[in-house]
Amino acid sequence: MISGFGKVIVISSGVAWEPDAPGLAAHGVSKAAMDAYTRYATFELAPGAVAINSLQLGMVETAGSSVVPAPERSVLAAAIPAGHIATPEDTVGVVARLAQPGSGWIKGTTVLVAVLSCTEHDPDEAS
Repeated sequence: MISGFGKVIVISSGVAWEPDAPGLAAHGVSKAAMDAYTRYATFELAPGAVAINSLQLGMVETAGSSVVPAPERSVLAAAIPAGHIATPEDTVGVVARLAQPGSGWIKGTTVLVAVLSCTEHDPDEAS
């Protein structure tokens, strides 16, 4: 058994929960595996002071997401509860909250950050 103190914050993706666009199978499956790792590692490390959590991010403004065409971006932004695509700065606050000393009791949790509202999002709508 490993023991010690620390915080592990896994960056996952909303596509780990369910597919939202074609061509994301490898990405979604690998992120789902990371979420499972979060739960299993928490179970094994919970007796110690190691807190492991994951963030399921929706679309975030990055170089990688900049290739998504404008019409699809508009549909995605409308389906996000905040009404806009997240920026890296939007996600920093959640990471900081999980990293602070007072968050030690938050363990094994997956936090949804700027994830699409599944009831409103239709991937065929952007076509």
